[in-house]
Amino acid sequence: MSAINQRQCLSLLFLLCVLLGFCSCDSNLGVNIYDKEQLATLPAKINKYVKPDMQVTELTFMPTSAKHFTDIMESVSITYVDPANPQRLKEMKIDLAGDKMEDSKEVFLNRSEFLLKKELEKAASIKNLDYSVIYTNLEKAARQVSAQELDNAGTHSYSIGMDKDPALVKHHMVLNGKPKKGATSLQGRRLVTNYYELPFTADAKGDVTMDEN
Repeated sequence: MSAINQRQCLSLLFLLCVLLGFCSCDSNLGVNIYDKEQLATLPAKINKYVKPDMQVTELTFMPTSAKHFTDIMESVSITYVDPANPQRLKEMKIDLAGDKMEDSKEVFLNRSEFLLKKELEKAASIKNLDYSVIYTNLEKAARQVSAQELDNAGTHSYSIGMDKDPALVKHHMVLNGKPKKGATSLQGRRLVTNYYELPFTADAKGDVTMDEN
């Protein structure tokens, strides 16, 4: 479990997140990417702002809050080639809950021209991107979480790295895991629950593996 990061949360926070999870059917919160029917709504939500000829390097889905244990993604950030300057990247953020887009901004990649060039070379259209594989990838990753004697506690983040070669497109996800036993302990006057962040990578063939450090 060398690639697993541990974090602690107050039990009260976990309770609030569980209550949020019960409202997962409420589309006002965003899109549940661990639900096939809700995944099917992604193309319309994203293609509303991403033109068919737009060259994209990455899509990153984020939950309603980085602290929440949920599969409901509130937003997706999309990095793409600036049409006005093909040597630069820009990023847009689409609010999946409110169905709106924030203003785009330039991406600097730590001001490295080498990294920028590598990203530009991978950029591709997402018009034929199959979002349904997200469910399958999460399901495979969840089984591996269970094999670590952990309960799946939701998706911390999910990203898709594009490539001109469809065979090189990769999906990266981080799942939250809670120990099946002994997760919660009393520390001083507080009940604290330990969680783990488990990173996975899925290739174009659908093979999902846990990342190593």
